[in-house]
Amino acid sequence: MTRRAVALWLVGLTAAAVYPVVLSRVLANPGYVFHLTVLWGVYAMLAQSNNIVTGLAGQLSIGQAAFFGIGAYVSSLLALRFGLSFWVLLGVAGLAAALVGILIALPLLRLRGIYFGLATLAFGEIVFVVAENWDPVTGGYVGVRNIPPATLGAYTFAGPVPYYYLVVVLNLGLLVVVRQLRVSQIGRVLFALREDHIAAEAIGIDGTRYRILAFGLSSLVAGVAGSFFAHYATYIAPTNFTTTESIAILTMMILGGMGTTLGPIVGSGLLTLLPEFLRIVASYRIVLYGLLLVLFALFRPQGIVGTKRPGARPAPFGPGGIAGTREPYAASRA
Repeated sequence: MTRRAVALWLVGLTAAAVYPVVLSRVLANPGYVFHLTVLWGVYAMLAQSNNIVTGLAGQLSIGQAAFFGIGAYVSSLLALRFGLSFWVLLGVAGLAAALVGILIALPLLRLRGIYFGLATLAFGEIVFVVAENWDPVTGGYVGVRNIPPATLGAYTFAGPVPYYYLVVVLNLGLLVVVRQLRVSQIGRVLFALREDHIAAEAIGIDGTRYRILAFGLSSLVAGVAGSFFAHYATYIAPTNFTTTESIAILTMMILGGMGTTLGPIVGSGLLTLLPEFLRIVASYRIVLYGLLLVLFALFRPQGIVGTKRPGARPAPFGPGGIAGTREPYAASRA
């Protein structure tokens, strides 16, 4: 790790530790701001999950809210019916979402670009409809209530402050995982598949296996985020896991910097806090997301954190852009 990276980690950890103290001194009632910060942490995990499958592997996913919902429902129902520990449920919910993700990826990975994205969008709609109509299990429109909060021994997490510390720890752990993934052999293979899957497979890389791995890991992270959110909110409903949420997660990842480590955190912070400062547009979130996507695609396709390499293609979702195709080795001839 370089000195710059160490310095960034120290600054980040110090800011995370000092933030509650400063906020409590500055504001008479900082509870709502802490609540927004916890939501920022949840969306940061979701944007990072999308970053794994889209930013690293180059597979456009518009269905992360589905895996978010699967993790939330699995964790909630198991907690209410079997009384399992929150810490066990984090892993169980993540594994359940990962298993569904792998099963879905097996047929979907025959598709490329926008077609894969549309298929994940359709899967998200299927999960939403099931959650709305499977009343005996999901509670239908009413949702699931009285979800037990997280506990640690005799201590019960109450209010947003303890959840703030927990979501910071989860995000720090996820940052380490993503950073190591990026510099590992698996990360280099995923980058190769993202840049030119035909050339990568021509030299013997099993593209399907690595894409399934990326999709499964992405689903696992989204499932863990869903479990955390369910026990924090103590109530979930199908409206928490709509297509709008999937689009918001994708937008956060792109704005922050697709394929970067810190980009999803920056993008999720921007789109979690911005509507609070601009309440006049809070009801038009989807319009705001679309406008931001267009502006960033035109003027800064690498996102806020990303850097534009000389000669790099501006196409955001793999070879040939969203819908197009690209000839093998076209980058080397350009």
